[in-house]
Amino acid sequence: MTYVLREQVKNRYYCKDHNKIIEFNTINEARNFLAQFSQIAILMGMKNLSNPEVSDLSEIHAVCQSTIIEEKPNDCECDFINFNDISGK
Repeated sequence: MTYVLREQVKNRYYCKDHNKIIEFNTINEARNFLAQFSQIAILMGMKNLSNPEVSDLSEIHAVCQSTIIEEKPNDCECDFINFNDISGK
């Protein structure tokens, strides 16, 4: 069983290159990725506060807070890529 991240605001999966859904081998791997991603996204948003087209902290916060970890869908005809293949582990 593997896991994926899905944000519920616009019902989108976390993807690499907008076309491959990232799958994680363990739920803890997915949790750690989400925690680190949230921190980086918020820091980047704060860094760009002077440019409202780039930074919308409320949207960043909403997406991070609405992201759930769920089992990889079996009925999806999507392409998947394992997180370890991306991270080089």
